[in-house]
Amino acid sequence: MGKLEDDVTQIKETVETLKNEINQIKFNVLRIHSEIGKMEGGDGGGEGTSGEGQMVTAAVDLGPIEERLDELTKALVTRDEIERLEKRIEELSSERIREAQETISRVTALFQSGLEMVKLESTLADVKSLLEETVLQG
Repeated sequence: MGKLEDDVTQIKETVETLKNEINQIKFNVLRIHSEIGKMEGGDGGGEGTSGEGQMVTAAVDLGPIEERLDELTKALVTRDEIERLEKRIEELSSERIREAQETISRVTALFQSGLEMVKLESTLADVKSLLEETVLQG
């Protein structure tokens, strides 16, 4: 998804650059038109002023850019898809947490059983020692 966002950002920057360059071209065309008017008329005030008031437009083919934007728009992940992914991630993480808690419970039970066995072994060793002392004394 990061690549798509980078592409969209790059296209937006390119479009903005194109807009700026088109505005600069328009300005230069108006200046040229004004200068031509001054040269033809010989009168700097009359035709130059009327020439500056006319708007000159430049045709730019934005078709490829629009096509690329359409492709990127189709490839973008929708909000619904993101929400579904988020729910699925929550389900998976909840399941993992539950499994981890069950494992912890089992390990704790085994650990407690092990401690009880160690205590029992210690007690049996004490009983054995007492029995040996009793047999040896008797």
